[in-house]
Amino acid sequence: MNTSGTQLSVDDVLAALSNVQRRELLDSLLADSPPDGATNGVAVDVDVSMHHVHLPKLVDYGLVEWDEETDRVTRGANFEDAAEILELLDENADVPPTVEATL
Repeated sequence: MNTSGTQLSVDDVLAALSNVQRRELLDSLLADSPPDGATNGVAVDVDVSMHHVHLPKLVDYGLVEWDEETDRVTRGANFEDAAEILELLDENADVPPTVEATL
């Protein structure tokens, strides 16, 4: 599934954000926004699951570009598809979730 360069569906974005390691990495890229728009990306601690599962998934979704030689990650073509949801989650981090069940 390589969706790089195509707009992601809400389901794809939520699937990408469903893991805490992926959310934290994308959050760090969201915070890496210098005023001139250029970014050096962020260094990642590439453990086994990050290397074999999470980074390839984020690359497939087009959310990040990963330089395997330097273990640096930059925003991918579809990063903005997830940025709005990440910002919404950050803005509401202190709001307790409420669930009303109706039968």
